[in-house]
Amino acid sequence: MSKKVIRKTSNVNDAALERLEKIEPRREDTPSKLALSDIHVADKVFQWRLPDEDVLADTRFVQELVDALEVQEPPLQPFEPLLVVPIGQRFFLVDGHHRLDAYATFGWKEPVPVEVFPGNLQDAVLEAWKRNAHNKLTMTKASRFEAAWKLVSPDNAPHERQTEHAYEHAKRARGVRKARECPHLGRSANAPQGPGSAQRRRLEASSGA
Repeated sequence: MSKKVIRKTSNVNDAALERLEKIEPRREDTPSKLALSDIHVADKVFQWRLPDEDVLADTRFVQELVDALEVQEPPLQPFEPLLVVPIGQRFFLVDGHHRLDAYATFGWKEPVPVEVFPGNLQDAVLEAWKRNAHNKLTMTKASRFEAAWKLVSPDNAPHERQTEHAYEHAKRARGVRKARECPHLGRSANAPQGPGSAQRRRLEASSGA
């Protein structure tokens, strides 16, 4: 019988991590393994897929990973390393959310392999997008649109360490150019968020998305 999938989420947002990066010195150690309790989640920052999209496919993928752990004979072999980035004194998950959910669902007790990302918060956000764009669980059109919107919004303009390929790929998403040319359609503190917002639907309709 399949286990109920555990999803690791939090309310940590971009602003919270930016504050943490400014006020706390960055830890310098680069462990190759971490206990699950030492891996913090900021899915609103690093998980580019929209949370309410294709939940069934998302859950099935996690369950397949759990099954891959359950069929093993001891000693159990973990998945490939999770990508984490130090923000202040804590490690936050950049890539590997489904693997982390599978570990939690399975009840994994041992430290898991990790790779420590050397860049800063903004670099890590871009790296998360790049890896999500190429991994096995395909991003939907709305998720790609959301990702492109975030990457080219005036509040997150590219800096010198962002790759031209990633940024140009994001800019080509339908409607993003129109979004930048129409400030009244952009995000604000009080604007509806997520794929259901009226602004986003109007923008996608006008751009043919």
